Amino acid sequence: MPMPVKGVPIRSHRGYFIKSSCDEFFRAVERGKVLYAGDDLKGYGWVVMVEQEDGYITVYTRAERVFVKKGESVKKGQVLGKVGKQGQDCGIGFELRLKDGSPINFELVKE
Repeated sequence: MPMPVKGVPIRSHRGYFIKSSCDEFFRAVERGKVLYAGDDLKGYGWVVMVEQEDGYITVYTRAERVFVKKGESVKKGQVLGKVGKQGQDCGIGFELRLKDGSPINFELVKE
């Protein structure tokens, strides 16, 4: 899976936290449709969920801001938002899920 932001990936229980500089923007890793964009999921900050054309769901968490809305089609590489903070570190949480919401174990590839 390509990285949605330049940085250092740190494995977490459901995916990765990608530590980056605080002025970075995160991007869609594949084309798809925004299923959710909001900040009402406790403990996740601003979140974007994209259903990719291949049926997988990418989840971007801990954002400071998001620039897309539910129902919007996104292109691969399109900016989705600005990274946020987790503790003292800036970055973004990144997960890959099946259509039913189950998390998938995956590896990131630096491009």
